[in-house]
Amino acid sequence: MIEQNQYGEQNGALSYADAASTDVSVRRTEKPIFIKETDIFGNTKPPKEHWLSHVELYKAISLVIPSELIAGIQRVRSLWCIYVEEEPPY
Repeated sequence: MIEQNQYGEQNGALSYADAASTDVSVRRTEKPIFIKETDIFGNTKPPKEHWLSHVELYKAISLVIPSELIAGIQRVRSLWCIYVEEEPPY
């Protein structure tokens, strides 16, 4: 069963494997953190060879959020989704 908040919204982002799983402990309850590339580069889009890699972003984020709490990083077009295991301590 997927947990819902008081407004009926689902808590957390689930992968297909998590959604298909019957093991509730596998499911994340924290919402992802979103970063737009315009937050990093401004309104100018850099050439592809200057784009951030997953490793570079992971290293930068781990300076603020402990690396053991980072569950995953995903880039969808110009939006980065950072998945954490629990609420960051900031």
